[in-house]
Amino acid sequence: MGSSHSHILTTALNCPPAVVREVGQKLNLKYSQEYQFPPPTDGPPVKHVYHFGKEHHQKAHCCWSCGNEVGSFLSEVFLEQESVPKAPKHPVKRKLTTNTTMRGSSLRYKDVLIVFECSFEDNDNFLDALRLWNIPVRTLTIENNQVVYIDDDKTAYAISVSAMQMYRPKRKIVVYVEMDEQLDSSEYKEIALASCTSQLILVHCKKT
Repeated sequence: MGSSHSHILTTALNCPPAVVREVGQKLNLKYSQEYQFPPPTDGPPVKHVYHFGKEHHQKAHCCWSCGNEVGSFLSEVFLEQESVPKAPKHPVKRKLTTNTTMRGSSLRYKDVLIVFECSFEDNDNFLDALRLWNIPVRTLTIENNQVVYIDDDKTAYAISVSAMQMYRPKRKIVVYVEMDEQLDSSEYKEIALASCTSQLILVHCKKT
């Protein structure tokens, strides 16, 4: 019988370096920044939205202004994705550029996951603001300790961070909405942030 080997993984797999650094900073984790095969790019910079000021009312998950800012940003991402020219029939020489959107990939609304630290309702202002930006959102529900999920390419999904212990998807775009109080378990937050494979959007309730 051949000998077996075990390895302790210290890098958040599937996450671009920009997201790995953010997860480490937010949760004081020491992820390894050494890659045997370095990623081609650093990934899109993390988008920060701050739940501060006169226009920001109630809690972040009920805040119209926060949802409006996130919706505006997502709308731009999808518009830029649609404006990417199709590959020409004949090869041409082009300069390689780094863009903050996911160029070269097929972006769908199902690639967007909104994670709330607190409990929320489907008709909260944050989600309604996203819908006004034509971002269709559906709330994932839990029945008998299982997440009810309908596979739909044309819909983004919203979930509570506590449900990440049962349902751990990987999504290109993750919107993480913090709450005012300290989260009881940082493990769920780590799982949520590390589920992002490209663009991370953080909605902060406290100055960091």
